[in-house]
Amino acid sequence: MLPGVVDAVTGRCRILRDSGIRSAVDVLCALALGAMGMLLDGFVLCGLVVNGADVSSLVTCRGDR
Repeated sequence: MLPGVVDAVTGRCRILRDSGIRSAVDVLCALALGAMGMLLDGFVLCGLVVNGADVSSLVTCRGDR
């Protein structure tokens, strides 16, 4: 499905994956299929912080480009 969306928009917009991300493998697969980024929810970010990860580079505010 994702490759079809990528072909349909042909560079007119960014393709972001919003759900179904359970592991780094899911992220890599989506990127390989043409997604330009992932949207992570608060639970994922909280889990990373609890485990000691620096998530400052993962979080952007609306309007950041």
